[in-house]
Amino acid sequence: MLQSVTPGNGTLRVRHAHRIFKVEDAISFLRQLELLNRWSVKRVVLDCSARLAKDVIVAHVKDVHLGRRNFHYLLSGLVMDEEWDNSTPEYGALNVTGLRLVDPRRPQVQAILQRWSGQAGMDRLLSAQTALMYDSVLVITEALRQLWPELLQLHQRRLKLPQPPGSPSAANVVEGRVFNCSQGFSDVTGYEHGGKIMKQLRKIEIEGLTGNISFSHEGKRKDYTLDVVEMSANSRPVKEPPFIMQLKGEDAINKTGNDLLVGYCKDLADLLAKEIGFTYEMRLVKDKRYGAVNTSVEGNWDGIIGELVRREADMAIAPLSISLRREQAVFFTKPFMTLGISIMIKKPIRKNPGFFSFLNPFSREIWLCVVFAYFGVSIVLFLVSRFSPYEWRLEETVLGTAVTNEFTIYNSLWFVLGSLLKQGSDISPRSISGRLVGACWWFFCLILVSSYTANLAAFLTVERLVTPINSVEELASQSDVEYGTMRAGATTDFFKNSKLGVYQRMWDFMSSNEHVFVQTYREGIERVRNSKGKYALLVESTTNEYVNGRQPCDTMKVGQNLDSKGYGVATPLDSPWRDAINIAVLRLIDYGELAKLENKWWSTNSECKEVEESKASEMLLSNVAGIFYILIAGLVLAMAVALTEFCCKSKTEAKRAKTTHMDAMKARARMTISGTADVDGSKAYTPPEEFRDRFDDETGEFIGLRRLGR
Repeated sequence: MLQSVTPGNGTLRVRHAHRIFKVEDAISFLRQLELLNRWSVKRVVLDCSARLAKDVIVAHVKDVHLGRRNFHYLLSGLVMDEEWDNSTPEYGALNVTGLRLVDPRRPQVQAILQRWSGQAGMDRLLSAQTALMYDSVLVITEALRQLWPELLQLHQRRLKLPQPPGSPSAANVVEGRVFNCSQGFSDVTGYEHGGKIMKQLRKIEIEGLTGNISFSHEGKRKDYTLDVVEMSANSRPVKEPPFIMQLKGEDAINKTGNDLLVGYCKDLADLLAKEIGFTYEMRLVKDKRYGAVNTSVEGNWDGIIGELVRREADMAIAPLSISLRREQAVFFTKPFMTLGISIMIKKPIRKNPGFFSFLNPFSREIWLCVVFAYFGVSIVLFLVSRFSPYEWRLEETVLGTAVTNEFTIYNSLWFVLGSLLKQGSDISPRSISGRLVGACWWFFCLILVSSYTANLAAFLTVERLVTPINSVEELASQSDVEYGTMRAGATTDFFKNSKLGVYQRMWDFMSSNEHVFVQTYREGIERVRNSKGKYALLVESTTNEYVNGRQPCDTMKVGQNLDSKGYGVATPLDSPWRDAINIAVLRLIDYGELAKLENKWWSTNSECKEVEESKASEMLLSNVAGIFYILIAGLVLAMAVALTEFCCKSKTEAKRAKTTHMDAMKARARMTISGTADVDGSKAYTPPEEFRDRFDDETGEFIGLRRLGR
């Protein structure tokens, strides 16, 4: 173990070195250094296995004789690529930095982990050793693939050469031998094509689990990346987008101090400084905590609250929730932002209207009522036409004079259907009662068709989102979608201490299913995105709305906030600035400046504008395919009915003409095709004897009807 490394002129100077074999050796040595100078900053380099490094960190945190803030651990090797249990709080209690070769965000790594997710005993992270082994096989396979045509050609050429006596033929089986490469063997010879393979290996350039893979002329790997990562506690960092963010890369060139920070809180600090008239220096909190009671530190508070209590800062502008316990330690202004616990789910895929989407403007109940109304009005119209004497008329038929009524049950159904579809019919009611029925039905159809037409375009042209849940009550009463929150935090305490029945049921579900909890909001957001709509995250509404506006734009907020709380500017209790800051916050609220800031960082700065905008588009065939299906079905049904009528009528005429059914069908078919009566080959229909005097012998006209018309 190397201890107390101090930077020099481009080099590192090591003051102490100590070899350790177990945890007790390291802790004993650290105690000795702590006794020599307790307040000095100690930078410790741990050059050991991952298991021993984890044990040393846990033992350090639990040791009451060792400080925490004055120790900074640097883990050598690729220890950070090992899996570190998030449920161990000691890992985040010290400043720990290390190197990481395997980036879990790399697509190749995520693909491998997804394939391994269903395998029992597989780790959730790829260790460096596993990734390097995978990449080694990948490099060798790629080199052999590129050399395979050349090696195959050499092998075939060798088989054509004459074999010396006693040499094994190609048909013989060669028994493999295993050698220890660390020991010398005089009878071991190199592979005849080994040089070609080694030369080809140096030319390989591919992407593997550990990043870019390429080699120098000496065979050493080059152009690869090691990430410098820092281990932090499981509390939310104060540097949280979009409240406060630190510029990096090209954006940070020629910028120092406050100019390196951007975000909502930075803009709020500028507004307060302009309103009150002060200058300030903004920095991030040292321990990256918001503030909780901690008896092991001075002032019994850590995080932002602790720095205010110890007067290390004059003001705190951060997403800092106002609570009773914090209010007793520091002073809070009026809330500059209100928020609450909300539900985040994966945004469902937008669905195009179905084939029968033209039925969507009305619910199923309305359509059923329309069908019942159609038959009901038809029956009422038939009955009133039967009872009313004004609907009856005299009509001369072949059987003589008869009293008829046009509104039979079939004609009543036809009249009502024509009125509903805005089409006319050959008949209309003559009686007052019939006209009352018709007028009421026409008014009903006017309102119904107008309402349907007004809603039809939106249902056919706008894609609709169908969410599995819409409120916290639906979330608590279903079992298809799991839900959870951070394992420790204000949201967890809210459900744990709530007295409302719905929140108590939700807490009972979460506490009995430990797998629904997450360690960080980032982990929860990724779980929402990868759960295919089967997981909902309970998160603060500000974080929810900001993440929904970030790429890949696949999350959304549903329902109302579960509670209400506020973020406030905090100052020490006896700060001379407290009243001025409080008044300035109220003035900014009245002037609408804070609303502009919120719109700037959440709405205007959104990356999902084009995705979220819902615009009407032109209708496609799939939007109206249902009406074509109905049209085709109606035409087919009409043809079937016509064929049935043709057969039945032919049978009736065959009986009257005393001929066969087939002859009657042929005669009617010829008449259908030619459009004129053709009785050749069949017997014509003649009226009965008692009705012959009613027909004109020359024209064949029915005299009774002619006289009636006169």
